[in-house]
Amino acid sequence: MKTSESKIRANTRYNKKAYDQLAIRLPKGERERFAAYAEGKGLSLAEYVRRACYEFSGKGFVSVAYAGWSVSVSGGWIVAERIDNSEEEWLAAPATASRLAKLAEIAKEWSETSSTRTELALEALKEWNPIRHTARPGFTSYRDEDGTAYFEDEICRFKTKELVTTYLVGADEGEYYYFRDGLGADPVDLLDFVVCEPEPQK
Repeated sequence: MKTSESKIRANTRYNKKAYDQLAIRLPKGERERFAAYAEGKGLSLAEYVRRACYEFSGKGFVSVAYAGWSVSVSGGWIVAERIDNSEEEWLAAPATASRLAKLAEIAKEWSETSSTRTELALEALKEWNPIRHTARPGFTSYRDEDGTAYFEDEICRFKTKELVTTYLVGADEGEYYYFRDGLGADPVDLLDFVVCEPEPQK
């Protein structure tokens, strides 16, 4: 079905209003190289470039404490952590270009010494369906007398390939994710570290 002239004009008007264009010249072959990098991350080239620009700015987003929380951008993740030592808790969501743009708007409006900056960033992060490490998740990790490593939640005990750092385990829709190399690094599915079927807690 052919697109009508009025539809084309409407789309053009919307794009002019909603988007800026950025044209850059690159040495031959770099566009394809960057497109391959983006595809490897599962991103469009535009998303990849936007994210790189936000990250390369070096400013990131570090905020003062608000009600015991701190929000930062690290290694492709937006992370909020409790820092008041009362409870262990954190939230983490991928740092997409749109999310970084939202944090940049907050940072432009509110100074680093404003608790409102952290409050707004934390509210935004909660809307982005983050991986969560709740205050009392009931996680434990230990080695038995034989040196075998185990991870336990409130329901099951899992034999694991290595001792798991429980603070770095978060949940999203019933799945456990392990930020093995620290918050900000890409997480792995905790089940990748499980060596046999879980045992129900007694």
